[in-house]
Amino acid sequence: MRMAYAASIILILLRGNKMDYGKIFTRAWQLVWRNKVLWVLGILASCAGGGGGSGSFNLPNGGNGGSTSNNTDKMMQDVERWLQNNIETVIGIAIAVVCILFVIGFIFWLIGILGRGALVAGVDQLEAIGRTTFREAWQGSTQYWRPLLGMHILLELPVLIAVLIMLGGGGALAYQIFQSTSATRGSISPEMTSTLIGAACVGIPLICGMVIYGVFAAILRVFGERAIMLEDRAMMDGLRTGWAVFRRNMSNAIVLGVLMWLIGIAVGIVFGILAVIVALPAGIGAAVTANQSGLNAATIGLVTCAAGLIGVVAALVNGIVTAFSSTLWTLAYRQFSK
Repeated sequence: MRMAYAASIILILLRGNKMDYGKIFTRAWQLVWRNKVLWVLGILASCAGGGGGSGSFNLPNGGNGGSTSNNTDKMMQDVERWLQNNIETVIGIAIAVVCILFVIGFIFWLIGILGRGALVAGVDQLEAIGRTTFREAWQGSTQYWRPLLGMHILLELPVLIAVLIMLGGGGALAYQIFQSTSATRGSISPEMTSTLIGAACVGIPLICGMVIYGVFAAILRVFGERAIMLEDRAMMDGLRTGWAVFRRNMSNAIVLGVLMWLIGIAVGIVFGILAVIVALPAGIGAAVTANQSGLNAATIGLVTCAAGLIGVVAALVNGIVTAFSSTLWTLAYRQFSK
């Protein structure tokens, strides 16, 4: 259904449209395939988008069902009692973990911004002089790091504020649910039900608004980045210029966006099938091993290797798709702005 709807949109927009989409898609793929440095930059650009131990843990093999159930109930009661007595410690640890994850996320986000810029610079260099290197592309990005960073902060600040509001509200709501269920022994009070309904009435429109804003921000980001780097614009001037280029070429840009969306879906389906092909034998092998000898280091190693292989392939595929998408939009912008 979604495919048919997207196809109908493309057919409507293609009427009277003189842009050679086949040529621009072919050129984008040629550049990406022939210049593997774009793959590396694509992986880095994707960053703007992301304890150990050993031992053997044998599973129970039957015979003491009643005792196991009693032990489980007692353990859950102990955990609940510990959480109630140490709620401040739990909150403090949670805040510390969130702060650490925020710092790590910010570093990856910054690398991703520079990677996106390096993709634009690299493709522009390939089109202008026929060659590029990682160093040249990266230097072309860092040259504009201030307006690029400022633009991303400006566009993503509303999303960050909305996410913080939702996290804060969700945390407070989870705490209230925990307190309510503890007081009523697992049941939810009518007051808590009303609170949940109120939270849904606020959260659902907020999520819908974030989706709509996300589409608008993505357009400004794609065209603003290229206006800044290809036309040597400052941050606000780049956003205005990028938006003007988009408005003048709206039908072409929408067609390209829908086509890239369809390609992304196709790649996701293919990769999902391949991931299942890899993960299914590993999962079966892990289940058989765990059933025979318990959850030991060999089982954990098998699952970890399969997950690592899928992760590496996913990063590579995502990097190539990101590089192709960025190359396509850079070529399109060069054509739009002539």
